[in-house]
Amino acid sequence: MRKKISIIALLGVAILITIVTVSCGSNTDSGTKDTTSKKKEPKLYVSEEGRFKIDFPDKPKKKERGDGDFKMTSFTTHKNKIEYNVSYSDHPAKYIDGVDPYKFVENSSKAGLSQFDTETSERIEVDGYTAIRSYAVDKKHNDYYVHEAVLAGNREYIIMMIKSGEYPAKKKISNFFDSFTIIK
Repeated sequence: MRKKISIIALLGVAILITIVTVSCGSNTDSGTKDTTSKKKEPKLYVSEEGRFKIDFPDKPKKKERGDGDFKMTSFTTHKNKIEYNVSYSDHPAKYIDGVDPYKFVENSSKAGLSQFDTETSERIEVDGYTAIRSYAVDKKHNDYYVHEAVLAGNREYIIMMIKSGEYPAKKKISNFFDSFTIIK
């Protein structure tokens, strides 16, 4: 009988310790580490001058080119055989005023991809701005392009991923393009 009481008492103490441990362990404010799986927030690259932020896989290199009415600033990095690029340029009002925004980004996209075979193009919005996303192939060099043109006022953004042999994985495309935000 004494053995049964001792075992029951030990089980009771073990249950009490388990309850206390579990309830204290879930309090992340007490200094314990929360080990629940949470989606890691990407560390976004921010260009104050470019008025955008995006999840580049590595720190990009900045390059400026052009003069007069046509200056372009681009940010490029490479990781796992994929090129990631964001470019922007400010267009004078004389080229933008009175032009249908979708026609503008469509023509821009066609011009940028004119040497390649465009497989699909889709009209979209990015942060409420007119945009078009296209998928194209450079058959000569076997490069695959995901290309997005966005018109925000008089500023045009071109967001691109390029990979040799095949398109980047859908998740990589989504992570990169969906992270692009225009700073207002």
